[in-house]
Amino acid sequence: MSFEFIENNNPAISHAVRKRIRSHAALGKNVGKKIIRPSRKNAQSLGFKITPSGSCHSKDLRQLDDSNTREDTKVSSVHRPLGDGLSVLPIPENSKNFTVRAVNFLSGPRFVPSLNNAMDHASSNHGGAWMELMFEDEAFFHCALALSISILNNLIAEPEDPLQAVRHLSHTFRLINQRLSGSDAVTDATIAVVLMLTQYERHDNQHWRAMVHFQGLERMIKLRGGISRLRETMPILAIKIARADLDYSLRMGTPTRFGADILYNQETVLESLNYPKEYVYEGRLFRLYFFKNLSTTIQSLLIDIKNVSQLLNDANCGHSPKIDCDAFHKTTLLLSHRLLSIRPIKGSHNPRYVEHAIHLGLVAFLVTFMPTLDRLIPENPVLSQSLRFMIEKFCVSHPEDEQVRLWLLFIGAASVFKPDDDIWLLPTTVRTMSTMGLGTWEDVNDLLAIFPWVHSTHSNAAQALWRASSSTSQIH
Repeated sequence: MSFEFIENNNPAISHAVRKRIRSHAALGKNVGKKIIRPSRKNAQSLGFKITPSGSCHSKDLRQLDDSNTREDTKVSSVHRPLGDGLSVLPIPENSKNFTVRAVNFLSGPRFVPSLNNAMDHASSNHGGAWMELMFEDEAFFHCALALSISILNNLIAEPEDPLQAVRHLSHTFRLINQRLSGSDAVTDATIAVVLMLTQYERHDNQHWRAMVHFQGLERMIKLRGGISRLRETMPILAIKIARADLDYSLRMGTPTRFGADILYNQETVLESLNYPKEYVYEGRLFRLYFFKNLSTTIQSLLIDIKNVSQLLNDANCGHSPKIDCDAFHKTTLLLSHRLLSIRPIKGSHNPRYVEHAIHLGLVAFLVTFMPTLDRLIPENPVLSQSLRFMIEKFCVSHPEDEQVRLWLLFIGAASVFKPDDDIWLLPTTVRTMSTMGLGTWEDVNDLLAIFPWVHSTHSNAAQALWRASSSTSQIH
């Protein structure tokens, strides 16, 4: 049988002829079979809809990531498609691999690695609505990639081209400048992008530029009707702003801009039904002579923070339930805002008052649980300087005051002090331990446990300080 080429564009071939040709071509193994094509309407409802602007909606993103089966009247189940989940998104092919890496990084755990045994990983939404913005807003997408490149290049063996971060950042500024001159100037997405820009500058050690962005962010929030209005429309955004507010307050030593009200009505681990409401009211800390002389505000904070430290210690040892990641993050933010609402870090602490020493020690304690995106404790030079001033000038009016000084020395070593501080830190630690008659690490550890102290997080740095101090003492 010979084959004959048919020119389909030949105007002499009518619709009826084309139909006969197709019918003839279908003869053979398909003869008698009825072709059932899938409904385009159903396929569209199950798939991922790409909007003309090149963005996708959060409900579609959740649908893409949902591995649960869906039932239909004719189809029993629809399984999750194979692949990276980005093939349906309008992302350039050469950016998809890094986009997957950036999503995994930004939605990963945000607590310090020493708390791995204490945290309930499954309870966290790992970014949730915050990460959905990457696929809803183009400016946020570019800024998130720029931030991810900037951080991951310091963590991975094969870094991305740094110019890629610059390109994404230029796209972000172009889109934001266009938006700020239009009707979308103070939307949730625009505020989120500006907040992300502050994070980028902060991780790039450009803190003053980051502060400029944050000041602009504050004006945008006022135009929206205040932080309470923003908290109603997008609670996760208010929590991110509360964290940024703390970061800049600690870095600059200034009061917070929004205060603890920004976290109004947020459940903490101290209020959760999963954990005891009263933990350590009968502990040794509350029998120390100075406790009854503290203000009720500091007493309340000291009790709450001691309770949190005990929860972490028990969860690490398996003696209590693991702690919800999100609830713990809100807890550290709320406690920190309450502390800084009493007084800022810079130039406001008097070494004659043990209450001021306790205040600084509690701030240093909480700093160890507020890591940057790379899960490292950020540098806080103002807190470091204030803590050193308090330790060196602290007025001892009672033998138990030396216990406070000892705690400040070791909690500072675990949080904000650097190797350069050893020139004054080691001799001061030697003198304090000698005055208190402490010869072993067990003796030191027993006294540190009176105060807020988490062994898995603080003891490594504390033991290093003790060993160095013991060696210095033996040399002298």
